[in-house]
Amino acid sequence: MTKEQAIQILATAHGSYKGFKVIKLTDNLIENIMNEDCIGEYYHHFGDKTIIRDDSLIPLAQWEMSN
Repeated sequence: MTKEQAIQILATAHGSYKGFKVIKLTDNLIENIMNEDCIGEYYHHFGDKTIIRDDSLIPLAQWEMSN
């Protein structure tokens, strides 16, 4: 399964795909501390509330297909 296929499956299950965001350092110290474990990672947004980490896309799509 490719990431594109996983995005299509998850968009069907969780709402339209809104794109992705890379967590990076900002000028805000508090935000940097809150995100220190996530810096450099990609997060995909679906619908209004669902955010999925890039390395979880395919496993979650496979799980969604099995249910």
